[in-house]
Amino acid sequence: MVGIPGGIPSTKHDIRVGDMVISKPGSKSSGVIQYDRGRTSKDGDFIITHTVDSTAPQPLSALSTMQRRHDIDGNTFARHLTNIPQNMKSKNAYPGEGVDILFEDNYEHVGCDACEMCDLNRLVKLQSSEPVVHYGTVLSANRVMMDAPT
Repeated sequence: MVGIPGGIPSTKHDIRVGDMVISKPGSKSSGVIQYDRGRTSKDGDFIITHTVDSTAPQPLSALSTMQRRHDIDGNTFARHLTNIPQNMKSKNAYPGEGVDILFEDNYEHVGCDACEMCDLNRLVKLQSSEPVVHYGTVLSANRVMMDAPT
């Protein structure tokens, strides 16, 4: 599944531009949660009401092998990117730290979505510019989330 990327900041996962996020089934879901089909309680908590159907056994086996290799060999994602043909590198290159910005999760943006008037003192420091593969639950929706506290 490919779409407009977004992330929910956390101290555990620093997901940035160029990273790959692979859904992995957990104990409570198939690995993909339809957050636009959930409910919000009066306390503001999200209640899951719909998940995507479970994945077939063959892709799950391949996912397990990929993650095991990642655990043993470390992050080889950046090394594989060096094999991109030269004519594709210019339009698929990392845009740089000036574009790959993340604000504190409680920051309310000023203006629209360009962040030209936002307070750059509220940025979260980039831990690494090397692309990383993340495994876990992902959210999917037919709408874009624009409100950080939500």
